Amino acid sequence: MTATFQGSTRRDRLVAPARRQASLTLADEHRRLFSKVAAMVSDLETATAEDRWPPPELRSLIDCLRTDVLSQAAHEEQRWFGSVGVARLSRDHARLRAGVEALARTADGEGSHSREQLAATVQSLLLQLQRHLQCEGRVLAVGGDAEPAVTEPATSCAS
Repeated sequence: MTATFQGSTRRDRLVAPARRQASLTLADEHRRLFSKVAAMVSDLETATAEDRWPPPELRSLIDCLRTDVLSQAAHEEQRWFGSVGVARLSRDHARLRAGVEALARTADGEGSHSREQLAATVQSLLLQLQRHLQCEGRVLAVGGDAEPAVTEPATSCAS
């Protein structure tokens, strides 16, 4: 079972272009990021079903989570420091970091993990990311009419 991202219930609005690319609303960027991670999870599930261990897809997923999800989390914590609800988001970020590091230890061969354990861990992390992105969109949109713009698109992971 793979989670799907529902996105914001608010009407998405375009915002002024930022830097090199047109800006996206936070909800747009979250959908793009979640879709990328979900596709990588699907690739990982296929690899583990083919009994490849540890699959290179696991390392790719970890790299993507570190590069895109965790770096975006750090950027947002700095940008939104002191805003209402950011403490909750910071706790979510800490949990996501811990989950990514647990996957990294698995990829490095630490401990004994079955394919089933890996699948459960990855699905749990994916659901955690889904809930976090939805909460983040609500929290960061609370003080203004327009959804926050994303100035640093987070989907640089390789396909």
